[in-house]
Amino acid sequence: SRYQSSSQEVLFLQDIYVALSGKNPIILIENFEEASPIFNRMLSELVLEGNCVLSKRYTFKNNQLIEATNTLSGDIIDHLDGNDKVLVFVSEKNPTKLMDVFGKSFVDKIDDKVKTEKLDDESLIKIIEQLIDSLKLRCKTQLEIDVEIDSSINDYLKSIYEPNDGIDSI
Repeated sequence: SRYQSSSQEVLFLQDIYVALSGKNPIILIENFEEASPIFNRMLSELVLEGNCVLSKRYTFKNNQLIEATNTLSGDIIDHLDGNDKVLVFVSEKNPTKLMDVFGKSFVDKIDDKVKTEKLDDESLIKIIEQLIDSLKLRCKTQLEIDVEIDSSINDYLKSIYEPNDGIDSI
């Protein structure tokens, strides 16, 4: 979502180049539906073809991608390679948005698709109970004390749960 305008092309290319060249085997792409279509086309090429041909030639100096005006430059970057990276696309939108943005062949190429749902009250209570049991066990083993916690704490913890913050909000 940082790259909503085609005027941010160099910034996008620089960021994706660094990510593809880095040691981390996974690249997380969030809110792709808000990005400029030009950048999503590049990502699509990376997924479908394993590389993406750039419209201009660049060099990478001082941690920046700079357009190469000198054709004699040694380290010319004219394409991006996937380098066996795993691209993970995350969105809060409906899964059909992936097809709207990237197309059917892109979606067919994706090995795993995961859709999460908000926790229901029953699942949330189970998680809370597991966290409380873990706390009791830690108190017993590390502090050598028995802790009793009133079951009304479950409702309180459920009430402070924030889905956007995940379990950390409890």
